[in-house]
Amino acid sequence: MKTKSLLIIALLAVGLCSQMNGQYARSDIFSYPEITWFGLDFTHIKLIGPEGFTNPAQIQDIYFREINNLFKYEPDKYDLRKTFSKKVVNIDLEMMHARNRDIDPYQLVLESGAVYNFDKETVAELIADYDLEDMEGIGLVFVMESFNKDQDMGYMWVTFFDVGTREIILTDKMRGKAGGFGWRNYWAKSVYNVLLEIQKTRYKTWSRY
Repeated sequence: MKTKSLLIIALLAVGLCSQMNGQYARSDIFSYPEITWFGLDFTHIKLIGPEGFTNPAQIQDIYFREINNLFKYEPDKYDLRKTFSKKVVNIDLEMMHARNRDIDPYQLVLESGAVYNFDKETVAELIADYDLEDMEGIGLVFVMESFNKDQDMGYMWVTFFDVGTREIILTDKMRGKAGGFGWRNYWAKSVYNVLLEIQKTRYKTWSRY
């Protein structure tokens, strides 16, 4: 009995040490009541179909920031707590705003019909480069892959990661239909529709594996 008790204590100690070192498991995504939302990472996005993206400098300078700010200023619509079943979702956009400011707008647009995508390894490289010194917990970003005017669709990698180690816990490529009036609202709708799909089906699917 004493040996069994010592074994249980040792296992608990190892688990606690892992959490202190920021080594989160996939199951923690669903059991932890709190995460931090770092926003939409546009640093590797391509805009496909030049007729829909005639002013890339304005898109990079204004609209990327405005779409990110919707999570702060329209929380009832872009409801991260409801989507991800959390009591608390901290919103920290400063790091992402800084990264998105460094994008070269004249490398954003591709010709209509272009094929563009990247893999999980690229997502991992992006996350590893995040400047989040002295922070910990579970982080969430959407790494934006493309806005495709040919398809009226936005593609993005929904990514949970360990803030302390910058290691990916879960990443899944999703797409959402764009729509609405004005450039910002039109493409923000694709993100909104991804949130709806997560809320309705995908979050439960993730939790089963």
